[in-house]
Amino acid sequence: MFGAKGETYVFPRCDYLRVKRIWTWIVRFTLSPFAEMLTWVGTLFGGIIVSGSGGQLAPILVGAGIVLIAVLPLAIKGAIEWQHSRLDDYRDARESFALEYSATALRLAADLEKLPRATRVAMSEGAVRDCLESVWRDYFEGSTTVRVVLFLVNSTGDSLRVEAFKGRAEEPRAFMAGEPRTGIALAQLRASDDSLYVADKTSLPPEWGADERNYSTFIRLPIRTKSEAYGMLTVDSTNQRDLSKRDASALVVYSTAMAVFLAIAARGEQNRSREGST
Repeated sequence: MFGAKGETYVFPRCDYLRVKRIWTWIVRFTLSPFAEMLTWVGTLFGGIIVSGSGGQLAPILVGAGIVLIAVLPLAIKGAIEWQHSRLDDYRDARESFALEYSATALRLAADLEKLPRATRVAMSEGAVRDCLESVWRDYFEGSTTVRVVLFLVNSTGDSLRVEAFKGRAEEPRAFMAGEPRTGIALAQLRASDDSLYVADKTSLPPEWGADERNYSTFIRLPIRTKSEAYGMLTVDSTNQRDLSKRDASALVVYSTAMAVFLAIAARGEQNRSREGST
């Protein structure tokens, strides 16, 4: 923000972690059995004061204040439950898109196997990019904070290049050979097919290189078969509330489809190499 000409006004820095801790405590207290008991006791006590006030203003105000404070946790609890219900409905809707896509991907994979080799390779590679589009369209379209990135392992096997990305207009950085973060990513990719959800990047050790990037939370999904690691699908956001562990589980549908399409393309390339050597 700018003040007078030539001057810059800087807003005071908000201690986000402190605010988050206070809010977490309020939520836990509101949802506790003690808060529910306090609501009934406070309402009863405040009602007794009001009923015995004899029409005097001061006791009425005190009693009404006690009742108001007593029912506040109940109101907060209702708002939290309503918000969670809306969020669950929203995520249910997104997951239904993922299930629909899984059926589409299976049909497409079956159709690809029937095509001539050259056509099969080209269409399989196109299907991978279409899958990335589907992740964006089904889950995050319209968001200004989320970015979806497709990384593929280079032919040397020691780095990951950015194949494509959607969302937040911030160029993703490739995983270059020799970088500690690259070694970590490749080791995880080759060792496990489990997705990784990091709610807060500040919890990661420095060698991950997350401090250098402009996001707060991310999901990393391996793109691999049992025998081959092709790359990874990542989703990151500058807003911690955009992503969840539930999203990480649902998005596996897309990373698995990408692995199938890349395996079909790789098999076609191998067949072409054999044909060229005979």
